[in-house]
Amino acid sequence: MDRCLQCDGQKYYSANFEYYNGTSKFNIVFQTDLKYGKLGYCRTCKTHWYLDSDEKNIYPVTDWQMDYLEKWNTKSLIANSKTIELLKEIKATPIDIAGNNKEYIDFPCKVRINDVLHHFAIISFQKTPPVGSRFCKQKTIYFIDDVQDIFPSDFVLNNSIRYATANSPEIRMGFSPTVIKDSNENLYYLNWNQSFFDTDGLKGKDMILSGSFDFNNNNIKPSENILSKIIYIIGDWNDDFLKLRINAT
Repeated sequence: MDRCLQCDGQKYYSANFEYYNGTSKFNIVFQTDLKYGKLGYCRTCKTHWYLDSDEKNIYPVTDWQMDYLEKWNTKSLIANSKTIELLKEIKATPIDIAGNNKEYIDFPCKVRINDVLHHFAIISFQKTPPVGSRFCKQKTIYFIDDVQDIFPSDFVLNNSIRYATANSPEIRMGFSPTVIKDSNENLYYLNWNQSFFDTDGLKGKDMILSGSFDFNNNNIKPSENILSKIIYIIGDWNDDFLKLRINAT
């Protein structure tokens, strides 16, 4: 019997459409056109699947993701002129040297939603609903039309640090450090591509890139993991925003 990748309790966040299409592990019928891409389901386990607009990748859609997908599909999430001017000042964090998250254009900032301030917000312009590895666990998600105000956040790292984290080489498996320091020369390291910092009472605005360092001899502390603090605000993809990534060419 044909089965999909999620049958028998397997867990996939995404898969290559061209590779699996036509194989025994592809039992999906795509019957619903969305504003970007298509929605389908597995004939066997009834898992919903999303096919991106380029027909390159497929993503399983959980129940909680489906709620957001349906809202996303009915909304026009185009940034207005006021938002665009603010985003030009904030700048988008570049993708890392491995090309991870190239499907998102991310602007870290502070936002007001329902009269509540959120200091760790990422406005993400994308062609996909909230599916895939970024949204494999349930997160706090809004849409660009939910946002009342956008501000720079004190917790956002400066442009040179964000650019450095995106271009830091992996020196061992899963470890791609960027070392930063405060005004008292206390050293901290960030792992992988980062936009925010909130550690030991210090904020992103307090930090600058460090000069030379030695992990064997210097006391370099890890930055606090703040993933649980971050909220995501989804907007519709705009090619022009690629130019707003830090050091975009």
